[in-house]
Amino acid sequence: MRGVRDYLFILLGVATSFIVTAADFTVPPGVNILTEEQLLEQAVGNTFSNKRWTEYWEAPTNKSKAGYTKGEFLGKAYSGSWEIKDALICFHWNLASLAKYNGTCYMVALDGENATWYNTDGSTYYPRGGRIKMNMGNSNNL
Repeated sequence: MRGVRDYLFILLGVATSFIVTAADFTVPPGVNILTEEQLLEQAVGNTFSNKRWTEYWEAPTNKSKAGYTKGEFLGKAYSGSWEIKDALICFHWNLASLAKYNGTCYMVALDGENATWYNTDGSTYYPRGGRIKMNMGNSNNL
């Protein structure tokens, strides 16, 4: 029994060592990353889109830092969830083609209606559909 217990502790240690925090991110100097409060006030409850996808980050009904997302990717409807951890927004989706991104977290910067999502290494996430735009509210009635 001891061997199984030790194995589980090792697995737990490995699994928890891959948890990403805001301290793990590098962003270019001068970039104003949204804080946890700003993500909740300025980003959540709005729609993000480009030429290939549209996604609405539904606002929670309480003071939660987690909620649901609804979207369309190349004409296919999907849903999922978001969670704010410090200055990060992390996602899980139910669409098989997006599964490889489950658990991915980004830092977000806004410049008017333009949104820039930063990866851990400081590179920007620009999907093939071009620049990400933020529209107020559920602009596509998702």
